[in-house]
Amino acid sequence: MANIPPLGIAVDPGWPGRPYLYVHCDDASGPWIRISRYTAAGDLAFTADGSLTVDAATRYDLLNRLPDNASNHNGGTVRFGPDGRLYVSLGEDANRCAAQDSSFLGGKILRLDVGRLPAGPGGPAPFAILVPPGNPWGAAPDSGARLVWAQGLRNPFRFGIDPANGALFVGDVGEGTWEEIDRIAAGGGNYGWPLREGPLTLSPSCPSPLVAGLAPVYAYDRTGSTASIIGGCVFHRPAAADSGLPVSYEGDYFFSEYYT
Repeated sequence: MANIPPLGIAVDPGWPGRPYLYVHCDDASGPWIRISRYTAAGDLAFTADGSLTVDAATRYDLLNRLPDNASNHNGGTVRFGPDGRLYVSLGEDANRCAAQDSSFLGGKILRLDVGRLPAGPGGPAPFAILVPPGNPWGAAPDSGARLVWAQGLRNPFRFGIDPANGALFVGDVGEGTWEEIDRIAAGGGNYGWPLREGPLTLSPSCPSPLVAGLAPVYAYDRTGSTASIIGGCVFHRPAAADSGLPVSYEGDYFFSEYYT
């Protein structure tokens, strides 16, 4: 993969019939982020040692040349929901005012349909085949906006999806005071950045009006310390299995903190 460390990897839920890996990474050829698919080969059904190979020549770009002009705020997660759609997090690339502009893909969660992509290498994919039914801006004049599931995020570095109902729990990294968790139960929500950071209302200078949007389900004050929330996962006990965790944890959300 051209020696580019990926920020996120997801396995196609149709594996091994669809032996695909989806990667969120920087592009070595320029200041861009790309979301790419690679085809795996080898012991796909894990009948022997499970050895796999991934050839860079199998790369198919879903999206490329997503702006990466800043050194931070890339987002970085790719994850399949129970609906079979691929959810992708993108940071606002230090373009804070555009986080609430649905035509700018930074500061967003995207929801993509990968089931209609052709086999083999190529891309970038036409937006028309990436837009699944049910996306909130699916009829927008701007083709990029049709991919957006949620907006108004700063740097949704890591998120998890509740397999029971498809809700996303997003760890959104704050700027200077608050780290927050946003629960995205349905598409179309605006989560407030840059007008909101946790429970705090800010006063950014932006050319277009902003809305405070939906409040986070949890936030913690990181004043005076270095902090970066890492979104985790929703716990569901495997059937007839002892996980070692209390039954009362069923359905709870776990997260971590990078620095502390």
